[in-house]
Amino acid sequence: MENIWRTSTKCEGGQCVKARRVDDDVQVRDAEATELTFSAAAWEQFVEGVKNGEFDRETAVTADLRQAGAFVIAEPTTTPWNSLNARLDGPAGLHLTVFQELGPASDEAPVSGTAPESGTAPESDKAPERGGS
Repeated sequence: MENIWRTSTKCEGGQCVKARRVDDDVQVRDAEATELTFSAAAWEQFVEGVKNGEFDRETAVTADLRQAGAFVIAEPTTTPWNSLNARLDGPAGLHLTVFQELGPASDEAPVSGTAPESGTAPESDKAPERGGS
């Protein structure tokens, strides 16, 4: 990165930060042109943390719940609906699903067993009928 403002290739909608290297520092600015300056070493640590998911809200919540005693059944996983979901068991049989929306869902075909477009659930997914009055 040289003295030219760069935007992430993942940026959508124009509301992303821009960054540039100036001497031994990295400058970052938002859409309103507010600038922050970081040392190159601090910036590299931040970028590595982003790549490792350290700042993903869902990942942090899962780690906090694990530390509080919950048992992780499923680590954070990206779903076909473009959310990051994790499943945990807490005390007293409490089942937890935590999620973070990642953006608009993709236009991919639905996963087997999901509700069809009509909004009705497949027979295998319907709740059993309860006794009438």
